[in-house]
Amino acid sequence: MPHEYADMKKTLPHDEGASFWIHFGIAFKLSAISYTR
Repeated sequence: MPHEYADMKKTLPHDEGASFWIHFGIAFKLSAISYTR
């Protein structure tokens, strides 16, 4: 995880931050897959 993302994650409550980054990661992977195709 890039350093700036780690810093942003620290500012969020743990549960809220975890769900946010899980959804963000899924969306990022899906967009990356669509761009590579």
